[in-house]
Amino acid sequence: MILPATETLANGTPILDRMAPLPPRTVPGSGLAVLLAVWVAAAIILAVCWIFNRPPILRQWFLTDLRPWFLDQWTRIGIIGLGASTFAAFYLMLAVHELGHVVAGLSVGFRCRSYRVGPLRFNHPLRVSLYRGPGAIVNGVAELDPITTNRLAWRGMAMVLGGALANFLTAVVVLLLPLPITAFSGFFVVFSIANGMNDLFPFESRLGISDGRRIWMLLRQPQHGERWLALLRLSGELTDGVLPESLSAEFLAKAIAVQDDSADTVKANAMAFSSAFYQQKDSEAAKRLETCLAYSDRATPALREALKSDAAVYQARRRKRADLAVEWLAEIPVTAQYSWLRARAEAAILEANGDFEGAMKKLVETETAILAIPKNAHRDTLLRLLQRWKAELCPA
Repeated sequence: MILPATETLANGTPILDRMAPLPPRTVPGSGLAVLLAVWVAAAIILAVCWIFNRPPILRQWFLTDLRPWFLDQWTRIGIIGLGASTFAAFYLMLAVHELGHVVAGLSVGFRCRSYRVGPLRFNHPLRVSLYRGPGAIVNGVAELDPITTNRLAWRGMAMVLGGALANFLTAVVVLLLPLPITAFSGFFVVFSIANGMNDLFPFESRLGISDGRRIWMLLRQPQHGERWLALLRLSGELTDGVLPESLSAEFLAKAIAVQDDSADTVKANAMAFSSAFYQQKDSEAAKRLETCLAYSDRATPALREALKSDAAVYQARRRKRADLAVEWLAEIPVTAQYSWLRARAEAAILEANGDFEGAMKKLVETETAILAIPKNAHRDTLLRLLQRWKAELCPA
């Protein structure tokens, strides 16, 4: 039987010590189905009103016959022009939305790390790169993190609201301009209003969490919202190559101040574990790792594999329990997303058993696997920590 997370933590580290099982992974509800239902219902209502012309005022305001306007645009610019106008208006809407986040964030004490519109990513200072991950074509992202923890929830809300407000304001400005509505400006207004409304719904998708869900969290559960904002800052520090033990203590405290059944709890305590582990604060590290394991039902498959590897390394290197480390190693799939997770666990087990030569060979294997990762700050940090381990294994 799996103990509740609160009871598990009250009994020390039972999951870490293999006395209680790891909770099975569950996928949280996204709210995306509700969002789709709302849009489908709205479309059906508008279609019925159009067909029956009831109430007449609705048709007058919102359901104006657009066929003459559309035919006029077709005659002017043709199908290629209409297609180009659609794409241009869509990406301009994305750019305005993310710029709204940036301007609002900068005005309340956030730092902009990068700004992405579709596949184009703009990194500070003035570096342009191509993004090929999920949502590369259909969405944009502004990466900002707070500079201080002062009034963090309210400042975060201003930053989040900036995107939708920018969409609504620019749509109104275009409508008020004393100029005819072209295909480009018309599509821009439609996309802006639709995106602004869509993003204020509280939902989660494969591409991320909506602004509406973040706003709801900041309003109803400010501590949870501050945890999310603290994680933005800590993730930014890791991206900058800050070593785990040097992460901001102030933001770490914010990140672990609240616990619930969420992925943010796992992420926050995983960072706190790494910080304590490399500061040789073994008791604190064990507590944080136990929390990660207790709430790992919300972690991604890759993060769960990393936590199992951390558990094996901790048991072998800190508690000298090679037997428990072997059990954790068995939990890591041979086909793990990152092959070096098993290799580092095996190195720790060999070290705990006194086979330093074998451990060094495994660390070399780990290093080779890490070098296969595309070059970035995270990879560089992993390599620096691995070199430190090698030095500890064979001191001069």
